[in-house]
Amino acid sequence: RIALRCEKTISAFMGFVHLACAMIWLA
Repeated sequence: RIALRCEKTISAFMGFVHLACAMIWLA
């Protein structure tokens, strides 16, 4: 199903955003 793939992509994107924010916060 396409919706499932979209959810996975959004989940991975949000995880990447959180990681980048954490790196900026700790830098």
